[in-house]
Amino acid sequence: MGMRNWIICAASFAMLSACAEEAEEPVMEEPVEDAVLTDMNGETMEGYLGTWTVQYPDGAEGMTTNNPDGTYDYVLPDGTEASGTWEFGAAESCWDADGDGEGTGACYTVSAGDENGTRVLTMADGTQIKVTPVSDAADDETAAAVE
Repeated sequence: MGMRNWIICAASFAMLSACAEEAEEPVMEEPVEDAVLTDMNGETMEGYLGTWTVQYPDGAEGMTTNNPDGTYDYVLPDGTEASGTWEFGAAESCWDADGDGEGTGACYTVSAGDENGTRVLTMADGTQIKVTPVSDAADDETAAAVE
C-alpha cells in the first residue's frame, strides 16, 4: 500500500471515528416553581382567605369572606349584602365592588396582624379599618350577630 493510500485510509478512519462519537444528550431543564407572591408582611394570599369581621372608624361592624377564587362576599353594617372581586398584591390589595376589573372599588395596605390576627387596612385616603379573622367555630355565631 502506498503512502497515498495510507493517508486516505487514515483520513477515512478519522472521519468514521468522529461520526461514531455519541451525540450529546439533550439537557433537560428542571421545571421552575411559580414564585409565590407575598405582601409587605410576608403573607401570601392564603393568609387573607376566610371570614373577617370589619370594624369601621365609627365603630360600625360588617363581615367579609375572602374566597380562594378571588371573589368576596360582604355584609355591610346595615345588613346589606354585597359581593365582588379582590386582588391580592405585594404592596397593596384591592376590592372591585362590581367584579368587572374596572377598579371601581378601593385599594388598601395591610398592617401586620396582632396576637388575635387583627390587622389594620389603610385606605388611599388614610381611613383605617380593622379586620379580625373569624374562627371556623365562630363563623355562624358572628354571621348571626351581624345580620
